Amino acid sequence: MNSYPILNLLVTHGRMIALALAVLTLAAGIFTSVETNMIAWAFAGGAGGCLVYGFVASYAELVRLVTDMLLPK
Repeated sequence: MNSYPILNLLVTHGRMIALALAVLTLAAGIFTSVETNMIAWAFAGGAGGCLVYGFVASYAELVRLVTDMLLPK
């Protein structure tokens, strides 16, 4: 799998990348909430973080599935 470095990265660190992106989304929502004095942005950041985690984690799982099935070991 050395020929596919991005796939290798997603297979080995996909969940951590998903978690990092979700935390960044939440942090952006909290930061925007503090800057604009509107608590709704914090809730939107939390909901967006959950969605980002779900999408990125499922993408990482799909990449893992494809690499397990199609790439030679």
